[in-house]
Amino acid sequence: MPNIKPISDLRNYTSVLKEVKYGERVYLTRNGVGECAIINMKELDELDKMVALRGLMKW
Repeated sequence: MPNIKPISDLRNYTSVLKEVKYGERVYLTRNGVGECAIINMKELDELDKMVALRGLMKW
C-alpha cells in the first residue's frame, strides 16, 4: 500500500525520512493532490541507469 502523507508532515522530516526504504516511496500531497515523492537513493540510481539504458537503446 502506498505511503501517502500531507506535505505539512515535513515539519518533522526526520520521522518521514525514516519511512523511506528501498521500494517504499513516500508520496507527499498538497491539498489532497500529489505533489512529489521521496525515494531511496539506491532506487534513484537504478532508475537513472534504466533511463540512460533506454535512451541508448533508442539509437
